[in-house]
Amino acid sequence: REKTKLSELYRSGLCTMELIDENDKFAVKKILEACNKPEDEIRSRVVINDEGRVIDLNLNRCGQLEEINPTCLQNLSELKKLNLANCKALYKLPFEISRLSSLQELNLRGCISLQQIPPDIHLLQ
Repeated sequence: REKTKLSELYRSGLCTMELIDENDKFAVKKILEACNKPEDEIRSRVVINDEGRVIDLNLNRCGQLEEINPTCLQNLSELKKLNLANCKALYKLPFEISRLSSLQELNLRGCISLQQIPPDIHLLQ
């Protein structure tokens, strides 16, 4: 019998929050608090890999998010996709975003208040 992958269980809604890596879970909870979003939205806003690490974070339409805590961002070391589209209150990105070596996709469409982008963001792959 084929072993079910952790990420498949999570996406299908058959597993609990406890399967997310503790550092990642803490970081995402803090970011959702800044968005004024309930913790139960975490399942619809993250995708995890089979080690429980967050690889995709969807913060689309988190209208109250003004900035992202740099410490939280550093904990998401496996993050590949970050969707910040339509975060209309977001006014700056932390410099730590440039250190996310796994980040492949960053969506900033509709971030109309964004005034500060780290100068070395072009170093992302």
